[in-house]
Amino acid sequence: MNKRLISDIVNIVQISINKNSKFNTQQNAFVKIDPEVLFTIRSERIALSMGILASLNFRDNKRIALDGTDLLNHIKVFKEKTPWVSVLLNYYFKLDTSEQELFNKWYIEIYPLCYNEISLSMIYESLLSYEWILDETGFHVKSDKSSRNRSGSYYTPEYLAEISIRKVLDQKLEEKLGISQFSFNPLQYKLQFNDIVTLLTSSKIIDFSCGTGHFLKAVIDYINKYILPLQPDPENISDTQEDLISLFISNIWGVDIDFIALEIAKNEILSLTDDRDVQQKINGQFIHGNPLIPTPFNIIADEEKRKLTAAGFLYHTDLGLIWGEREDEIKDGFELVVGNPPWEKLRFEEKSFFRPWAPHISKLNKKDDRAKEIEKLKQSQPRIYGYYEKYVSQLEASKELIKGSTLFRNSAVGELNTYALFTELASSFISLEGRVCYIVKSAIIVSPVNEGIFKFLLTQNLIIGCFDFVNRKNIFAIDNRERFCVLILGENHNNYFHYKSGLTSPDELLVNGEDLHITSDILNLLNPLTGMLPSVTDPMELTFLTRMHTLHPVLEGEFPDCKYGRLVHFTNHADFIDREPQEDNIPIYEGKFIELYDGRYSTYEGVEFSERYGNKASSIVIPENKKEDSSILPTSRYFIKKIKWKSLNKNYIEYYSLMWRSLTSASNRRTTISTILPHCPASQSVQFLQLESKKSLTILLSLFNSVIFDYMVRLKLNGIDLTQKILKQIAVPSIKRFEKPINFDGVNATIYDHIASRVALLLGNDERMITFSNEIMPIKYPVKQLQCANRKQIIAEIDQLIALTYDIDEATFKIILSSFPSFYSEHEVNQYFDKEKQARPLS
Repeated sequence: MNKRLISDIVNIVQISINKNSKFNTQQNAFVKIDPEVLFTIRSERIALSMGILASLNFRDNKRIALDGTDLLNHIKVFKEKTPWVSVLLNYYFKLDTSEQELFNKWYIEIYPLCYNEISLSMIYESLLSYEWILDETGFHVKSDKSSRNRSGSYYTPEYLAEISIRKVLDQKLEEKLGISQFSFNPLQYKLQFNDIVTLLTSSKIIDFSCGTGHFLKAVIDYINKYILPLQPDPENISDTQEDLISLFISNIWGVDIDFIALEIAKNEILSLTDDRDVQQKINGQFIHGNPLIPTPFNIIADEEKRKLTAAGFLYHTDLGLIWGEREDEIKDGFELVVGNPPWEKLRFEEKSFFRPWAPHISKLNKKDDRAKEIEKLKQSQPRIYGYYEKYVSQLEASKELIKGSTLFRNSAVGELNTYALFTELASSFISLEGRVCYIVKSAIIVSPVNEGIFKFLLTQNLIIGCFDFVNRKNIFAIDNRERFCVLILGENHNNYFHYKSGLTSPDELLVNGEDLHITSDILNLLNPLTGMLPSVTDPMELTFLTRMHTLHPVLEGEFPDCKYGRLVHFTNHADFIDREPQEDNIPIYEGKFIELYDGRYSTYEGVEFSERYGNKASSIVIPENKKEDSSILPTSRYFIKKIKWKSLNKNYIEYYSLMWRSLTSASNRRTTISTILPHCPASQSVQFLQLESKKSLTILLSLFNSVIFDYMVRLKLNGIDLTQKILKQIAVPSIKRFEKPINFDGVNATIYDHIASRVALLLGNDERMITFSNEIMPIKYPVKQLQCANRKQIIAEIDQLIALTYDIDEATFKIILSSFPSFYSEHEVNQYFDKEKQARPLS
């Protein structure tokens, strides 16, 4: 039935939009497009539809008898019996006669159905997955993530909300009443029923981004499932279960910028009690507004707020949160703040914004091209342009208010992230003994961009537990590589917090006994520059990292003279970039051209123009036999003006640079991929460093490309950008360790000489690197037997030598090798890492 209702609502909205959009059927075009009006039509028709379904749900659950199928008459009845649905039902009175008739007809069709088990949440969340797209026949729905992205509306699966709430409430009962793992065996605590009820009925609970109320309903489910069954014989107590559930829910608060979702949450919770006083109280505890925006100077009525959000304004300076008469009730904070706040960057996305109204703009890849077309809208579609200007100005004004708010001192830095802002907001609203249970991106604890908020939570002893998930089993309908965590905050009386990582199923959240204990000392040892948590998934990884950082310095400390850079940006420097080579420009290198010890991995030679400059342009791998010609070089697709490059490059004087692919992933075949090249322009997909010493540059290249260094990078990388800050905090052997004399493969030499000879061979097949290779090749080193080996074998031998400098035992080394199955096959491990070639120290 849900599918039918969703289809019905989509059809009603589509008819309403096109009816009100002045579509000219003769010209197959819209005479005037006003996004603010069309957004409003969509939102208000969906709101009315959800109000009707909510009323029918109430009818069937409360067994209310109604006469006939007159929608107008029934709306009047519902407004009297369920006044909290009036916000949604009142949109009926804004319709013209024809649209009222459209809803009347629909109501007659659906009225006979049974709505006891209907899920308002599921229906509304499904509607959010559609975007309205303009084409030559009008506006039509399209299942798309763009509309959800604009509001961050990726709702929490009910089971994950249920398990998270169970985790935090069990913890609360253990801390306050000494009850261990209450929900696993609640019947043994029947004698403590009154204490449990007293504790939880005095606890104010809020979700600042409640959506359709999954977390708040999970709290009520916990009470129904685990607490109410413990109630003693009703004959001997004064409170019935109905009275108790009313007591529990009377302390529930909800906030959301989406007024339709808010009304659905409120409706579903209010329907659980028949106590009119409680219903009236709770009705005032569901507040429409954006809690990230400070209290506005211009206080507007609730109806005006709904108009703004219906028109698509999620960030508007008039939408700040206002507690009103209830402010005194929350001055001491909440005992529990729950939720899954949006995980979005607060930035204007031109492509997704214009896709419904001006699709041709969203198809343009270059920002400058889009800017020109947007400017043309002033004349061709002034209403679209006016909406665009208003939307952007309000978004930017809201961002400035957020940055200036005292609530966000630690999270309002750089490009604003909503999950970080909501986390700091929640920490400000908990009572002295309160708790926060949030589902947020794991970047809150591992990404250097969140260093400020993480350090604040850590130094204030507010982190109690962090339980890190990988979305491998698609808990959320997003990338299965995405990581998120259940973050529990509150006053922590220990000098450590609980950490568990690599979780893939909500049930794993409740498994005890496997938590890691993370202290500030561990964090400062492992990431001394940021103090952030590495992406460890089990105790072995944490032990390995701790040992490496105890034995060795970090790269920043051992190579302090490195000069880093990332100079050419395709967007920022677009005016100085060409697509064809000319006398006044030079080629730009891209990450695709680079492999391990190889600056000639791929090329754009032979790639068609349309494919070369498409959204996902792919270069062509250069065959090994073709690279036997040392003069073969990659063909670039972009070129930068020499004069601009000279200006960008003025502070870099070394001839050679170590370059690495900046865009990467911990799940790739290899994560750290680098080579040395003569210094040259490179896109933002490449970063580089320079050192005066060729010896130091050679050592760093062998480290960067080793599986051990790569393994540690994987344990610290979050996202897809391998930044300088991550690399600077990787443990590296001291340079003096490379001077140790050993016998390796029958040759007596220092570890450095063994490595340098192999690096020289790997780089020397490129005419640009012949001089460098000759300069680093050790004198009298017997290279004849090396020249017979293939590249993979030579790289494997460097890996063995690097393992020696790290002082890594054979068992640990094999574990690390096995974590790169797409790079070293089992056969290659057996072939290249045999004991006969193991290094032996010279006496």
